[in-house]
Amino acid sequence: MRRQHLPRFVLSVLALLLLTGGCSLLPQTASRPSSVPGEPGSPSAPPHTAPPSPAQALHGWAVGFATRGCVGCIDTPVVLHAHNGKVWSLEPSGLGNATLHQVLFVNRQNGWILGTDETADASIVLTTTDAGRTWALRYALAYRPTEEALNSLSFVNPQDGWAAGVNEYTNSPVVLATTDGGRHWTAQRAPGSGGLSAIDFVNTRNGWAVGAGGILATTDGGRTWAFQQGSSVAANLTSIDFVNPRDGWAAGWASKCCPITHVRPYVLATADGGRTWQVQETPAVDAFLQSVDFVNARDGWAVGGPYILATTDGGRTWRVQYHRTGAGLRSVSFAGERTGWAVGDGGLILATTDAGRTWRAQSVPGSAANAFLQGVYILRPSAGS
Repeated sequence: MRRQHLPRFVLSVLALLLLTGGCSLLPQTASRPSSVPGEPGSPSAPPHTAPPSPAQALHGWAVGFATRGCVGCIDTPVVLHAHNGKVWSLEPSGLGNATLHQVLFVNRQNGWILGTDETADASIVLTTTDAGRTWALRYALAYRPTEEALNSLSFVNPQDGWAAGVNEYTNSPVVLATTDGGRHWTAQRAPGSGGLSAIDFVNTRNGWAVGAGGILATTDGGRTWAFQQGSSVAANLTSIDFVNPRDGWAAGWASKCCPITHVRPYVLATADGGRTWQVQETPAVDAFLQSVDFVNARDGWAVGGPYILATTDGGRTWRVQYHRTGAGLRSVSFAGERTGWAVGDGGLILATTDAGRTWRAQSVPGSAANAFLQGVYILRPSAGS
């Protein structure tokens, strides 16, 4: 799971860095090559197992928004569905002026989309129980829509889920929980100040959330949250992913200064449920990591800007697997050790079936060709129906 969209104030900071020459991470347009191998000279990821059949794994979704090139124009929500992993179709969302940030499913039938109703200035949640044929609109913040902005969702089954974000009036973390699939939400008490960028649960008890203050954890379904020791870092953590109650990773970026400001990818890892966190060494590239996804305790990927980073040893070594100027990548999702997607600006969808040794651009419908795609999710074979 995986981080999903950057808050608007962070996007403003990134734009300022670009204008001042600090980095060149998020260009205005994204080119889409037909086939791009891994970075020359980088070791290729070894194959592990045969790729899942399309009927099993390559069924997924991508979400975002498209904006006509003018100030004050309406944001058109974009929902894309891949029926066989290769052909994408544009699906109706039933929304007007809205941006969509994240999509996730727990099985073929039950899924959720997190977004923002730009007209009402309210976080919204869409739910489906029929494999995306229809989506129902849920307002997570029914009575106070402008106070709290949600950045991330996590569900472990069709009923139990959590949302994380920020109270924009008090600049404090927000955690909401549901036990009925998103129809009703209740607030949970989270310590600290600043907002939460991402949240991830592995079962109904064990969950983690990342934000400006570090990493929060719960072992009782969110009734109590606490900071984990050693997780308070001088970095911006935007994504978190656990594959079981022990093994997890948090990703983001850290700024390095003088004489020129640079941004470096930043990854923390734990093998004991977060009792201890270790900083992992990452390539010295300018990259705002926005999404991290592991399929087991070894194999993982992280994306941000024009880079895809990969590891096959739990993050002890990370390497640049993909780099292309102009690719503003925002989200990554893998169905297994070999099959995955990454999405980003300019309607960019990259796919791999060989663990990232090669990434190929996939075509999207014309109306989504210039979309800002912010979330992608592949339904894993273990999710079932």
